Amino acid sequence: PVRIVLHQVAESGAYELEDNQGTRKKLSSEVVNRFKQRNSETLRGSLAFVPWILQQSYFEGGLDEGKIVMHRGTGAVVFSDASGFTALTERLAKRSNGAELLSQCLTAFFTPLINLINAYRGDVIKFSG
Repeated sequence: PVRIVLHQVAESGAYELEDNQGTRKKLSSEVVNRFKQRNSETLRGSLAFVPWILQQSYFEGGLDEGKIVMHRGTGAVVFSDASGFTALTERLAKRSNGAELLSQCLTAFFTPLINLINAYRGDVIKFSG
């Protein structure tokens, strides 16, 4: 298997890649900046999947390695059923743009519910069905 390791040189702050044989190659600042930009975009997009309490702990500096984050609070469980969903998917499967239409229907159904949950600092833990 191929193994590539990214190292940050302590003295200079530069980045190097190391291959299976231990050979290191310095990365240009342009490549490093592109990786940082791409990772930043990925992290921003993934915040929607991180529970609010963990985000709060992180930004307050409370997420040290090995530390357990505990939070007590009031909670609720929401069960929501999209009545007629199976029939809808069967009808849309026969259309050339059925997947896109189904996606629009699901977005219209779930977005208001998710927005309401987020407005009260809630978390969507799971979709099923």
